[in-house]
Amino acid sequence: MIRRIGSWLLAILFILPAFCAPAQVRAAGNGFRITFMNIGRNDGILMVCDGEAAFVDSGTQSYGAKAVKYMQGQGITHLRYYIGTHGHRDHIGGAPAIMTAFPTWEVLVPHEKVISQIKRFGSGAAQKEVVRNARYHVMTPGETVPLGGARITCLGPVKLVSCKPTRIKENYNSLILRVDYGQNSFLLTADGMSWQFDKIEKKFPGAMNCQVIKNPHHNGRQSGSFLNRTKPEVYVFSTSSGCLPVKSYLNAIKRRKATIFITSPNRNGHVTIYSNGKDLSFETQKKWAMKGLYRIGAEEEPEWKD
Repeated sequence: MIRRIGSWLLAILFILPAFCAPAQVRAAGNGFRITFMNIGRNDGILMVCDGEAAFVDSGTQSYGAKAVKYMQGQGITHLRYYIGTHGHRDHIGGAPAIMTAFPTWEVLVPHEKVISQIKRFGSGAAQKEVVRNARYHVMTPGETVPLGGARITCLGPVKLVSCKPTRIKENYNSLILRVDYGQNSFLLTADGMSWQFDKIEKKFPGAMNCQVIKNPHHNGRQSGSFLNRTKPEVYVFSTSSGCLPVKSYLNAIKRRKATIFITSPNRNGHVTIYSNGKDLSFETQKKWAMKGLYRIGAEEEPEWKD
């Protein structure tokens, strides 16, 4: 079932005035969990809720194979959704392998060219047949789909940018998703850019204010206004050991009292967050924690400014 929410109603759902409690999604069954995979400088995100599973991106073809192996180890047999956030190979190159290994009810994308890219990345007769016959759906801002008792809402792109899906500008067309389960909320930002978030805030005021944030564009530095707008309690970087976030940016997040996780092999590796609809708990592949602020010399990097 897919429901479309008008922008005025979505804004009401996400603004949290003192006299009006936010709308909530029923938390039931086995709860909700989300895993940010240790999968290089790529996004590979597994969501499982009440027996249903969805997977976001994966990276290139080789990383798609790693995602398949990981999900098989987690007992995944089917996907309700495969979600391809935009047309770049380092996000959807592994989509055909995933869709072939796990029968997928629906493939969610931001625009038609992403569908063509997924079909182009198919390798071998089996993958080509799967991607050719898959059920695709282009999401639009304000649209929401269920995953068990959770709700996945498309916040952006508010406006598509015309470009080839292989160009840098394709980042501007990234699917920006908010996931709600009970009182818990998660913001999945793909490779979104600052002006894109400004448009989302204008269309859906308060919608990006979430407990858990996946940093936009892997280790990319964001503005102080983005951090102030999202107000994260937990901040996740999906990146590699060679592309860690700069220390001054980490300091800015830490000053806002957020817990930081980094999926690189030399930090946390796989990061799994569990929700019972009220409380969050965490499991990481490796133990790493940023306990205090980094000391930064002028020769290392310019200080990050709010």
